[in-house]
Amino acid sequence: MRVKYFTLLLLLSLFSSEYLSAQMIILSGPERGSYHSFVNDMINVLENDSIRAFTNVSTNGAAYNFNELADPNTPVKMAMMQSDYLYYMQMLDNKNNTERTNNIKVLMPLGNEEIHIITREEDNLTSLTDLAKKRIACGTEGQGTYATAILIKDKSRVFWNTEVLHFEKALKDLMGYKIDGFIMVGTAPLPGIQFNPQSVVTKLSIMNLENVNDWAQYYQPETIAAGTYKWQENDVQTYSVKTVLVVNESKLTQEDREMIEIFTQKIKSSYTTLVEIGHPGWVEVNFADWDPSNWPLFFK
Repeated sequence: MRVKYFTLLLLLSLFSSEYLSAQMIILSGPERGSYHSFVNDMINVLENDSIRAFTNVSTNGAAYNFNELADPNTPVKMAMMQSDYLYYMQMLDNKNNTERTNNIKVLMPLGNEEIHIITREEDNLTSLTDLAKKRIACGTEGQGTYATAILIKDKSRVFWNTEVLHFEKALKDLMGYKIDGFIMVGTAPLPGIQFNPQSVVTKLSIMNLENVNDWAQYYQPETIAAGTYKWQENDVQTYSVKTVLVVNESKLTQEDREMIEIFTQKIKSSYTTLVEIGHPGWVEVNFADWDPSNWPLFFK
């Protein structure tokens, strides 16, 4: 999990301190994922002559992002993550009498991340309960997907055999009949599974997700419409978690705060452009769709 951090340090070491002070790092996610696409879109609409440069740094995902953001010894001040991961870490703070989440504030809510459970169509796995004792890949322990998958497993009481695999390996193993399915959490369509159905031998399916034992009490029902993926023929009923861009306010200088305010205003005023040229998930973004009683906003 620390490999990305060492890569980040190596990257930063290549720049002078003067150049580095003019940068604002945003940790996103895997290069083929929705986090990375959203941050790229935001950076693309910034006016470079009026705002300090923002840099998109790809990572393993939400869990890694949180650790780097919360660590006072890293240069990371902004990051993308799943809202349920924030609540999970707050629960650990309460349990362990720590304060890692205290200075984390939501800068803006973004799209909803749909929970995808990918299986082989021929296996006819149609219900969450069908996954019991199956081999299901849940991402790696540094990803928000892993936390969401384990939460579903524990709360639903549907006990599959968890395989800790990165997405690329999980897809390959599913095609090779080494696992029975894998879970991905991200804003549909996910670039990593948007392939031409004629290019693969094994036909895949996205499973409908049921609220077994009320595991989805705090999640939003969602539909992944037929055709969202070229190989997806039917609507899929699932659940989603909110994507949020967050900051660690304890790391911010006054200059940082001013530039983040300009950044935020620019992104909100560029919403129409983002919908037109960005990730398809921008169409579902509502910057006002956040209850600060659940988690405080950076800008009130």
